[in-house]
Amino acid sequence: MVRPLISVIVPVYREKESLASFAISSALNQTLDRSMYEVIAVSNVGLPQLDGAKVILSTNRWLGPKMSEGVRVARGDIIAFLEYDDLFYPNKLEQLLYYFASDEDLVFFWNGQTFISENGREIPPKHPKKTLRKRVIDLSNVKKGDRETYRMIRMASWNASSMAIRREVIAKYDSMLREVKISGDSSLIVAAALREGHMLIDEE
Repeated sequence: MVRPLISVIVPVYREKESLASFAISSALNQTLDRSMYEVIAVSNVGLPQLDGAKVILSTNRWLGPKMSEGVRVARGDIIAFLEYDDLFYPNKLEQLLYYFASDEDLVFFWNGQTFISENGREIPPKHPKKTLRKRVIDLSNVKKGDRETYRMIRMASWNASSMAIRREVIAKYDSMLREVKISGDSSLIVAAALREGHMLIDEE
């Protein structure tokens, strides 16, 4: 069996399994060949059979421990997260793989997000903010206390579904992730910032 390059981890909660099925389906229906990625749902409840998704039954209540469980069984070198109430664009993973393959020093990737209503219509942001478009950040500048680097990182609208990180980086800080209750995205940012390499922020 060929080892996947990307692992998509979907934390699911008992009362949200109906929404999660849409999220998982969006991860399974990608333009990237299915042999190149895997989808892992970490859930407190049994989920409808979705061909191609691996389901881990969890006793954990909080987000961080669920993410950690997924990371520990993931086989991909790149870990992407998808929250139960979000969707991936069909070319999300293909784009993700391209960026990581193009830069061996890339440890963290973040892409922009689109808000949609229940009927699928795009919702414009209430408070548009300056965007970074596409920027590569040298994370070694974080340790140097570079203010411009901090400013660029703070400008992004962080969301776990917009993030991907090298497995070796997040695995190193697994104990920290297991202590997180709700804001798992912050842990991913901290883990990446503590590692020298590149962070790619793409608002598109």
